[in-house]
Amino acid sequence: IHQGLRGTFWIAVITAVRLRLVPRYRARTVARLAVADVAVAQAALAALKERLPAIESAELFLSDGLALVCEQARLPRPMAAVDSHAYLLVEVADRVDPSARLLEALEEVSASVDGIADAVIGEDTTARHKLWRYREAHTESVNAVGVPVKLDVAVPLAVLSTAVEELPSVVAKVAPAARTIIWGHLNEGNLHVNVLGVTGPGDDKLTHAVEAAVLGYVIERGGSISAEHGVGRAKTAYLSLARSPAEMAALRAIKSALDPKGLLNRGVLLP
Repeated sequence: IHQGLRGTFWIAVITAVRLRLVPRYRARTVARLAVADVAVAQAALAALKERLPAIESAELFLSDGLALVCEQARLPRPMAAVDSHAYLLVEVADRVDPSARLLEALEEVSASVDGIADAVIGEDTTARHKLWRYREAHTESVNAVGVPVKLDVAVPLAVLSTAVEELPSVVAKVAPAARTIIWGHLNEGNLHVNVLGVTGPGDDKLTHAVEAAVLGYVIERGGSISAEHGVGRAKTAYLSLARSPAEMAALRAIKSALDPKGLLNRGVLLP
């Protein structure tokens, strides 16, 4: 395992696994907050975490992604969408119905955090699924209008708001006609950057330029190019952005020691 500020990379042969059982919370409720910007979403989440220790999901999406989802998935546009730039979706789970606790927490947070335009709770299964649909339909909605360049990255929470604001401009410098849609997991600083209007016949050079621009920006901000989905094969060409020659040599030496013939997971992490 190689771990550092810029991400964790695994090179190993797994021979045993130890599992730990955790409680299965059957009672759940979901809330969607419409907020002024990503910084407000972060502040709201921090305040909710102080009051609700059982938050299981904290999802972030933006007004442009919401507009695309409403268009492609034929969902009604939330009333607060006119004045809100960002949206926070939180799911709370417990052994008993946490709806009352969530409602109380939302009232307190709305009073203490400026920039929260609206908050909606989905208590029953149908209402929860309807709220989650606005987040989960992002991928299919993006795919419906084109083939995107998909990049899974993470940045420190301290620069998350700035990164979300600046990434579309970073893309525009190399692909002026591109459309950048961002969403992700707020608590982890994990962003899914989807760039439309780049891929197509003969566009490999532009695709690589977009990938290099976004991943380079993330590294400059102290982030990681291997977030939720890792390096795999798609990002091996960019691993040198995040790792020094000495670190790359160490990774290769470990790989060679464990797998001298290169038979295991060929082409993953290291070419």
